[in-house]
Amino acid sequence: MLWFLGNTIIYAILFTIWYKTSGKRAGVTMYDVGVSFDKDRTKFDWRILGKTLLLGGILFAWMYVLEGISQWSTGIEFRFLWPFMRQFSAHRFLLFLLYLIPALLFFLLNGGVFLFGQARQKEYGTPAVTTVIWWLKNTFAAIFGLVLVWLVQYVPFFLNKGPGFELMGLPQYSQMWPLMIFVFVPEFIPLVFLLTWFFRRTGKVYLGALMVASIAIWFTAAGSVIL
Repeated sequence: MLWFLGNTIIYAILFTIWYKTSGKRAGVTMYDVGVSFDKDRTKFDWRILGKTLLLGGILFAWMYVLEGISQWSTGIEFRFLWPFMRQFSAHRFLLFLLYLIPALLFFLLNGGVFLFGQARQKEYGTPAVTTVIWWLKNTFAAIFGLVLVWLVQYVPFFLNKGPGFELMGLPQYSQMWPLMIFVFVPEFIPLVFLLTWFFRRTGKVYLGALMVASIAIWFTAAGSVIL
């Protein structure tokens, strides 16, 4: 959660500086970055935002109930390394609500305003081709840093030299943190597709951020080894 929140704060500062200087000179508005519902001024349509929240809740509930029926009827959890789709306990549902806040801010700004506004890519031949190319490029942006950390930690390990961070004198980073990357990298690939697809469908950052943040935190709060 500190990773989500730290990255969000850093980007919010950088975006504010850019928007008030280079963005204003270029004529960029908050509509252009997928935030405002008015082309000329920053305006929120609370009716549409309410419908977006309702739709996000319905889509998430559909997935959650479907997973619950599957788990109940087969007795099998969805997992790799450890469970990632699992029913909430009361305690873990409260953790889900708590952790959802920084994750939602991250996907609204870093995974929304930045990817689809400030760094928006060009259109390609067809909408389908554009969606796929945007997804591949966005996936690279999302997981490159995580893959780099994984390489630092595990390339020396697989060469029988020992975990990379321990060799660097940083054993505090050689425990659960890099191990989680085995889950986060394959998890982020389809989630970034959803993020891209929802923006292409709506032209706004809200529904994609809500869905991806909800799914990512569901996987973390319901399935991982947290107290």
